[in-house]
Amino acid sequence: MSLVAEPPAPDPQVVAFEAIDRLRSIDVRGILRPRDLAEAWTELHRCDRMVLVTLEPRMVEHYQAVVDTRRPRLRPSRWSRRTPIHGEVACLRVARHRRLMVLQRIANDAVVPGR
Repeated sequence: MSLVAEPPAPDPQVVAFEAIDRLRSIDVRGILRPRDLAEAWTELHRCDRMVLVTLEPRMVEHYQAVVDTRRPRLRPSRWSRRTPIHGEVACLRVARHRRLMVLQRIANDAVVPGR
């Protein structure tokens, strides 16, 4: 028997609020260069991994249904030079908004069980 206690299971509400906070920290207005855009997408995907690894399967299925994490976006190196960065920032803004919506729903469901 080990004397080291197992860490408690992650609380869905805490995980959701941490991811919401990280997503809100992505400032889409400050994206002016492809490098800024790549860093923002990387942070967004980190949030995805955090949610997909820690939440229970029912919540993960709901998250994936709204966010569609199984179909990754192209990496910045593959984007055409002709594609204006404004269009890519708009795609990032939509992806960020979808995640915020579903995470808020998960947080609300954790507060009011049985919804």
